[in-house]
Amino acid sequence: MCGDVGQGSWEMVHTIQKCANHGWNVWESKQRRYSSAELSGGVYVPSVMEYEHTVDLHPRTRPDDRSACIIGGPTIESTVDACAQGRYLFADYWGVFWLGHEHPAALGTWVMERVDTRRVV
Repeated sequence: MCGDVGQGSWEMVHTIQKCANHGWNVWESKQRRYSSAELSGGVYVPSVMEYEHTVDLHPRTRPDDRSACIIGGPTIESTVDACAQGRYLFADYWGVFWLGHEHPAALGTWVMERVDTRRVV
């Protein structure tokens, strides 16, 4: 898994595959940026999770904060927290964290769950 800072409006997460082309600079998330541009090399593999810069990260405390850039993290290997096992942890620059995972497992549908950091010890 890899966090991918977008070119303008989207932040994305990709699964890493040898020789895959993640669309730079023709695609940003599932949005085609340049209709006349062609991808060069490799098979195009779209992102599995994404969020737009218009996401309001702190609606109650700082209503003008919008997402800025993704910071990719690890895939969690935990023997303590079975709920986090195998999930990809990532954040936005402004301190909002998500856990991403395939649901149902191995069928290609990915979900993002926002982490309540007030409960993290």
